[in-house]
Amino acid sequence: MKKLFALLMLIFLCAGLLACAGNVPDATESDFYDVTPSSGTTLVPASLTLDNRDGCTACGDAFTVAVTVSGDVLFTGNCAPVFRDRNELNGCVYVNAREKTAAGITKNGTVKVAGEWKELFSEAADWENIVSISIGHEFMVGLNERGEILACGHNAYGKCDAETVGYALAVSAGRNHFAALLTDGSISVRGAYADVDTFTGRKDFTEVVCGDFSIVALTESGEIISFNADSVSSWKNVHDLRAYGSAFAAVSDDRIVSTDKDLNGISAEGMTGYSLGGAHVALTMRDGSVECAGETENMQCKTEHWKLGVIIESGFITGIPDKTSLAEAERLISAAAGKDAVIAGDGEYAGTGMTASADGEVLGTILIYGDCSGDGLINTLDSSLMKEYVQDEKKLEGVYAKAAHVLHYLSDVKSIGNDEIITVTRYEAGYAHIDQHVYDPYAESMAKYYKTNSDTVGYIRVDGTRIDYPIMYGANYYYHYRDIYKHHSGVGSIYSAHDGYKRNNVVIGHNARRSGKMFHGLHNIEDRGEALLTFENRIINVTVYQTYSTWELYAVYETGPKEPLSTQLNNLNSMDDFTNEQIQEWIDGQIARSTTKLGVYDVTYEDELLTMYTCGDEYYSDPDSQSRLYLFFRRVG
Repeated sequence: MKKLFALLMLIFLCAGLLACAGNVPDATESDFYDVTPSSGTTLVPASLTLDNRDGCTACGDAFTVAVTVSGDVLFTGNCAPVFRDRNELNGCVYVNAREKTAAGITKNGTVKVAGEWKELFSEAADWENIVSISIGHEFMVGLNERGEILACGHNAYGKCDAETVGYALAVSAGRNHFAALLTDGSISVRGAYADVDTFTGRKDFTEVVCGDFSIVALTESGEIISFNADSVSSWKNVHDLRAYGSAFAAVSDDRIVSTDKDLNGISAEGMTGYSLGGAHVALTMRDGSVECAGETENMQCKTEHWKLGVIIESGFITGIPDKTSLAEAERLISAAAGKDAVIAGDGEYAGTGMTASADGEVLGTILIYGDCSGDGLINTLDSSLMKEYVQDEKKLEGVYAKAAHVLHYLSDVKSIGNDEIITVTRYEAGYAHIDQHVYDPYAESMAKYYKTNSDTVGYIRVDGTRIDYPIMYGANYYYHYRDIYKHHSGVGSIYSAHDGYKRNNVVIGHNARRSGKMFHGLHNIEDRGEALLTFENRIINVTVYQTYSTWELYAVYETGPKEPLSTQLNNLNSMDDFTNEQIQEWIDGQIARSTTKLGVYDVTYEDELLTMYTCGDEYYSDPDSQSRLYLFFRRVG
């Protein structure tokens, strides 16, 4: 009998290992508990909805990602896998994150994934009517509108076996398990680390969250019941539980209470929602801004320019997506204004040119980028109006002309271009996204210089240096010896080597050694030495060809006077005609030659690239000298 029992146990263990699609996690081992409703319990389907969300944030190990009310995606921090895939999340109204992965839900209930586990979670693309998701370690669970649970990813410990759980109101994933709050108020757990005695027999639960190796639940009376998380048991008067890794947080009396002492006590006054990350927290405020606290070394808290909701500014109301009903638009505007708003206009949707008022005063005119006709839709009518304008057949004026600038920049001074027409056409076909928010802190400076010279294509400012200049473009290196007024100048201008945004964007400037102006400041970056090993010291912000972005230095070196000209030609190549393999070889070559080993070895051909260079600090009278300082960046924000 003992032999038979041992054989059965061996078969059970082998079956569990075979069910796992990946490696067994490095977690504390425990027995597997299948916590199911007690016999005789009948669970009824739920009727869940994906809430109207006025912007949503999610925190990972070293990043923060957010979606606006119009489905724009915002990102900050140090997580290249999520940033590269950020556009996958366009159109989402809810996001969740863990480690180096983020996932979102669209208003239609479909799931999109960005980051390290995108392929692992590919099955989620087939999920429908999803209202909630939670990412664990290498697996994800989702909840549909009926309360049915779906799961995908690695199935170690049976953590993806969700079919028999029953109908749920909420789900939360830990490292190797997930917990579900069922429709009868009980809790069910799949995977490892569930203590069958902790939650059994109670049906008064209102919230549940999972840490890496723990579960915390809240009852109707406010009592906290926990498994393997004794530090939270003494919390009183809390709600909105959150968990990430080994940390827990909740809200109590307009304060965040947390097991992470650096986050404990943060004010939650005026907050509408929050998310917990590896070592930071992001709070969404009533005005749509995002406030972060905690670890900042990886710039995961750099959200000061973010606005997730509608923006009422300078007489315009922006941030409303197309196909927004008048009632929903009034709700969004009211939330931004802090008082009840009414839109003056007819039709099914809020559209460009309509005005909104509150308490008898006009708040502003609605501006939906891409909606040039004012019907609240972005379609062929709008692209036709834009084409007629370009062909001088019809005039677009005022707010309707501004709406045509779907690339946003300098809409008060810049003519509509073909790129903008193409963007509207691609948007209607489902191949492009049009941001309804503008976040460029250099926009005012760019507008000033653009009015002086329409060859202005960008702006660069580098903290700790004297670099604070517009970026110009003229064919055949026109600005190499001309200032921004097109006057001949020995120091020229800061300029782009190419006529548009490329796979490798090249920005060039003279090294004014005596004055320290122009691109002399690039040598200050080179001289940061070991400080460059810290992420925030490798970062610069640049606007170039419609794009304000954050760039991370991944390689730097200075060549001598005898360097062959081929190095310069190779480094300034746009690489638009390169294969992916050739781009990767180019990147790997720059990293190998870098004189400071920055530890950034995950740069790939999928990254957007920026190369900046100037002359070396040593002066050589030979006009053919190839003494140059090269800095190589990849886009990270």
